[in-house]
Amino acid sequence: MAEFSFKNIFLAGVGATAYSFEKAQELVDDLVKKGELTVQQGKVVNEELKRNVSQKLRNAADSLENSGKEVSAAVMETADDLLGKVEELTAEQRKALKEKLEQMDQENEAPKEEE
Repeated sequence: MAEFSFKNIFLAGVGATAYSFEKAQELVDDLVKKGELTVQQGKVVNEELKRNVSQKLRNAADSLENSGKEVSAAVMETADDLLGKVEELTAEQRKALKEKLEQMDQENEAPKEEE
């Protein structure tokens, strides 16, 4: 049987302290490694998010540019259709249209003059 002397109890305490320090050091090292991995993963995720947002912004800008071109084409097509219809009008109808357009211009300019 082990003898329980003051010396043995003291040495057991020192051994327990050393053992605890070693385990604590291992735990700290393990946590540091996991923390470094987490930071690296966070950097990767952050870069991926930046890249995705940048790509989506480029896609949105391209989409807006393309829809602007489509709208312009549609407006031009509508204008061409309208001019075609005006060419089909009789002289009397064109005169009435001209008067109506002049009236609309005057109505649009009237609020500007009041301000």
